[in-house]
Amino acid sequence: MSEPGGDDRKVFDEFTARMLLGGARGVMDPYAQEIFDLWFSGNAPDEVIFDSPKWADYMKADKGLERIIDDVLFRHAKFLRDEALRAGKVLPDGRIDLRFQAYQVQFHGEVGTQTGGYNSGYAVLHGSNRAVGDVQVSGTISIEQASLKAPNLTVKYTNNVLTFNDIVDPNYQYGSDASFDRLARSMTRAMGQRPPKNYTLRIVWREPGPWVYEIPVEPSKTGADWLKPYPRGFK
Repeated sequence: MSEPGGDDRKVFDEFTARMLLGGARGVMDPYAQEIFDLWFSGNAPDEVIFDSPKWADYMKADKGLERIIDDVLFRHAKFLRDEALRAGKVLPDGRIDLRFQAYQVQFHGEVGTQTGGYNSGYAVLHGSNRAVGDVQVSGTISIEQASLKAPNLTVKYTNNVLTFNDIVDPNYQYGSDASFDRLARSMTRAMGQRPPKNYTLRIVWREPGPWVYEIPVEPSKTGADWLKPYPRGFK
């Protein structure tokens, strides 16, 4: 038997670390596990792209993000209406008619609850990161007016490609994140592997649409505001 402090203690430390790792992963859903495992392995590339039906369905299912996208695109549609009127982009009979114009918008997005955590992919992602692109949506937009007397414009977004951009790293404004980061680094030392590595994560999915919005024909009186910051200031 080895002396105290020898190989037995090293094995015990590694065993404990692996037990802790199993416990941490046990409370995570498969999405959180996929993000966490790359980070904890220490072998993640600098940039990781998730582009699969699995992740597409997961991102589409978050109602909070859906509401943010709806709000941004509704304000973006009004912005384009105002720009079209200022530029005189109307048909000979005076109707606004913009068809199949390429568009791209960028804004802050959030998924999951406000508290964050590690139990779900939403909780791990939490808020998009401005430094690496936030949320980007691009595709094709058409704005049509049924008749000159119609009070509303019909706006359609099609061929939409969405990307949620984030940095997978501890958020040190939360004490739990700082504590977990210290624990994770102790665990990797005990297991004889590289320390966790932060990385940029881009989750890409597609929604052909159309997403349809009805907006008033009349221009905004206060000017476009669609680029205003959105909402609670998470990174």
